[in-house]
Amino acid sequence: MKKNNTKYSLVVTWSEEDQGWGIKVPELPGCFSFVKNFNAILKASKQAIQSWIMEAKKNKIDIPKPISTHDYSGKFVTRIDPELHRTLAIQAKLKGESLNRFVQNLLHHSIHTH
Repeated sequence: MKKNNTKYSLVVTWSEEDQGWGIKVPELPGCFSFVKNFNAILKASKQAIQSWIMEAKKNKIDIPKPISTHDYSGKFVTRIDPELHRTLAIQAKLKGESLNRFVQNLLHHSIHTH
């Protein structure tokens, strides 16, 4: 397994119903594993990633790079409904913030409270 295959993101969630941990790799669609023993998470995730990559190569599917290796500028462009844009601008003004700062705060709050 290549060195950067261990740099993929892992989302580990406990399943009360199945009494074990589900492991997802967000960058690799459908890459999933399940373990009953917490100490097996790392080994199972490495095996799942390795299997996903081998299958992708076999089927000539592009292999996404790990998110952790991407450089981010802190800027992205998105299209939204003009009325929503207006509402956000008004709310930002009311708070005394720039539109960018206001939307950044909304996103930050949304991500960290869910």
